[in-house]
Amino acid sequence: MFKQDKDTSRPRETLPVLSGLNFPIDDVEPQSLKWVYTHWAKMLLRSAALISLISVSANTPKTFGYVPSLMYVTFAVDIMVACLLTVEMVTKMCIQGLTAPSTNQDLNQLIKKQIAAKSMSVNVDSSSRRNRAYFQQSWNCFDAFMVFCLWASIVLQCFELRATWKAGEEEQKFWRQYGWLSVVRCPRPLILIRVFRAVLKLQLPPSRVNAIFQRSTHQIYNVSVFLLFFMSLYGLLGVQFFGDELNYHCVSKTANESNLLKSDLAIPDSYCDPFAPEMDSQCPKNMKCVRARTSIADEGSYASFEAFHISIFTVYQASSQEGWVFIMYRAMDCLAPWKGVAYFITMIFMLAWLVKNVFIAVLTETFAEIRVQFQQMWSPRIATDTDFSKIFQFDGISWKLVPVHESKSRGLAPRFVEETLLKSTGFNIFIMLLVLANAITAAGQHFNHHRVRHDEFDGNVQMDGFYFAELSFTIVFNLEAAFKIWCLGWRAYWSRSLFKFELMLCIGTTLHCIPQLYRTEFTYLSVMRIVRLIKASPMLEDFCFKIFGPGKKLGSLVLFTTCLLVITSTFSLQLFCFFQAFDKDFDRFETFPKVC
Repeated sequence: MFKQDKDTSRPRETLPVLSGLNFPIDDVEPQSLKWVYTHWAKMLLRSAALISLISVSANTPKTFGYVPSLMYVTFAVDIMVACLLTVEMVTKMCIQGLTAPSTNQDLNQLIKKQIAAKSMSVNVDSSSRRNRAYFQQSWNCFDAFMVFCLWASIVLQCFELRATWKAGEEEQKFWRQYGWLSVVRCPRPLILIRVFRAVLKLQLPPSRVNAIFQRSTHQIYNVSVFLLFFMSLYGLLGVQFFGDELNYHCVSKTANESNLLKSDLAIPDSYCDPFAPEMDSQCPKNMKCVRARTSIADEGSYASFEAFHISIFTVYQASSQEGWVFIMYRAMDCLAPWKGVAYFITMIFMLAWLVKNVFIAVLTETFAEIRVQFQQMWSPRIATDTDFSKIFQFDGISWKLVPVHESKSRGLAPRFVEETLLKSTGFNIFIMLLVLANAITAAGQHFNHHRVRHDEFDGNVQMDGFYFAELSFTIVFNLEAAFKIWCLGWRAYWSRSLFKFELMLCIGTTLHCIPQLYRTEFTYLSVMRIVRLIKASPMLEDFCFKIFGPGKKLGSLVLFTTCLLVITSTFSLQLFCFFQAFDKDFDRFETFPKVC
């Protein structure tokens, strides 16, 4: 009859972190005297990780060429960050031991720590994780590897500084001979994971996590083997079908076959079969079919089947369905046409359509299952927020179910103004009509470079009717935002994501109305006003909410994607930044902004 009181001493089922990821619990010992576990030390180490990422993203020869002093700044920053992380690593080794738990902690101390962790509603397994040795914890091994990469990068930069001081030919010689050693900096962007694992704490019951990982890893393993099998199969078939017979080009009859140049090739480049009876009709007049033994092959791709490893890359390029027809036409020109048709049609069907779609379907199913598990975990919390945060309120005509925070006004406006005007249907319809009118006005604009942009670069922007229309709409929407803040109060206004978005548009479009900023990048914010029309259709609003979710979820996804882009860009930057020493025109990986 009576509900039993919840035992607060028992750990919640949803408290343990993902068992497959083993995110460390930093606050198991909040009263610890060890400095490495204090809050300020954690914040300092996370800041050092971010600074290290910025330093490695600026560590390229071309960036140092633009800003020479940056070479010494990155060198000093790397030394300070490496010393700080080394001190942390040594401290943890002294506390936890290297490969066995430290003998400084006796049995009574361990029991007291477990009792204290249990009384604080913390999982005992996560508390005992601290009692394991340093190299018995996976994240500690990762931290030690990052420290090793930092010191290796510092040693490498010492030699780079020495070569820079010599300058001239010695510097170019160093980059041509030892520039590839910059690959030791490639793992350094992964130090951003130190920030992720402290901020991102995914909580699921261990039993569910284990079931998801066992089932998903088994499926992904099977489909990966399936994909590698077909890639290897078609790689071997390509070697047997074509071999090195795809290197026959139509060249000038006066060309030196031992040293062919690009100027000797036909325009456009034509492939041919030297054993075909119609060989003379394949090449233009005054040209012959010759095998190209020099490096005049296609730039930027393998597109050949000379060896197995080259054939694998060609199969991967063709299975991506980007330019695969050109490789097929090349095979049809150099050999019997039926070989190229049969090979490429079956490969596109098996690899591009069947196997790759199965691989994507397995990944999608895995993420869908994880999403279902999170929805089951969050559904009681959502129900609590939606059901118990509303009350019945009588407005003089009927009873309505309204949120608790709406039962009392927090703004400076009188109550009747909020009830009769702000929450009225007519006010919302009027605002939607204004947004629609703004969209129609913007759609009727015709952009003219000579009329709208700077006239002969004199700095005077020619204003037109669209500018004054934009200024009028901006004033109206700014008054709308001020009116809502007056009625609801700043705290209630800022608590809603939709109002935050509207305020961002008001600030951006106000800056856009400044003559010097008119028709600049702030125009994007003016165009984004049309997004507010989603509120005009409840079905469309519900559909968008189901796709994108709440603002926090969408923001987390954008932040994760951005961080992943930064990590991969910095990794590629350090992997290919030395290529410019061999080719001056290769500038795709010279600076971090160009890589992004």
